[in-house]
Amino acid sequence: MKNLSLLLRLDRYELLGINRRMHDPARRLSGKWLLALIVLAAIAAVGVAAPSVAVLSVVTVFYEQFRRNIYIARAMVGVRAAVVPIILSAAAGLRSIAIQEKVQYGIVLGGFLICLFLPINNILVVLLGAAAGLMLRGVRG
Repeated sequence: MKNLSLLLRLDRYELLGINRRMHDPARRLSGKWLLALIVLAAIAAVGVAAPSVAVLSVVTVFYEQFRRNIYIARAMVGVRAAVVPIILSAAAGLRSIAIQEKVQYGIVLGGFLICLFLPINNILVVLLGAAAGLMLRGVRG
């Protein structure tokens, strides 16, 4: 009975282990709270990645059967064709944000030509575009 009366007298801060006098956020996130945040972040990361990993695992196991299936092969023709307008509409939406000066059209054209004619990794193209942007801003302030 004594423990029950003690629980009734505790407020929500004391039940959660938060001391009201601790105003420093670093002290609040110490110990078990920091560990709990790390564990919850790991659970959230797994929750975000798990559906993609599950789908890829199923496709990998049955890949040969998917590849030979005539209906899936025909459907993929339509899927590939449908992806092109999605990419083009995303590019059109980015145009107003990404291209604000006329010289940036040159960077876009250069990146497009590099992707089209040279066997260069796309990450390198992005890095080259970043370097071009830095050079542009360095010259113009």
